[in-house]
Amino acid sequence: MSRSTWQGIAVGLISIAIPVGTGCAQPPAERLRAAQHSLDEAGAAGAPDYAKDDFVKLGQRLILAKDELVTQEEGFSIVRCYADAEKMPIAVVEFAGPVAGKAAQNKTAAKTAVQAMGQEAGRVVTSAKELIAKVPTGYEWAGLETIKQDRGVRDKFRCGSPAH
Repeated sequence: MSRSTWQGIAVGLISIAIPVGTGCAQPPAERLRAAQHSLDEAGAAGAPDYAKDDFVKLGQRLILAKDELVTQEEGFSIVRCYADAEKMPIAVVEFAGPVAGKAAQNKTAAKTAVQAMGQEAGRVVTSAKELIAKVPTGYEWAGLETIKQDRGVRDKFRCGSPAH
């Protein structure tokens, strides 16, 4: 091969290597920290309890981003490209806000439901106390028992009753 052919090949390889080496050489460590921080904030907002499925998806997205970073770091330095690894944490950060908002909304709804159930329980207890207060006690109870016994005796001797 001629010298100009080798120079052309070298220029071509350098023109490919420079963007690959410079444009994709830095791992997105700061973006991963921001994504982890967003996940932690969603957790603090109650997402594990009040938006569980979305919180799990959010965590899975962060794991995928970290896995992509590891995959790129395991490759040869000249072919490393962190483009996907940079996009993935951004998606985590963008998704974390709505997850935290949904958790806060669900937490408020749950709190309202618990308060309503507490009020209903209070009404049931009050009603039960009123009914208990109406139950005969002491002499009243003994009088009711006597009436019931008298009614039973009277029913036995009544004409046309099945006891005859």
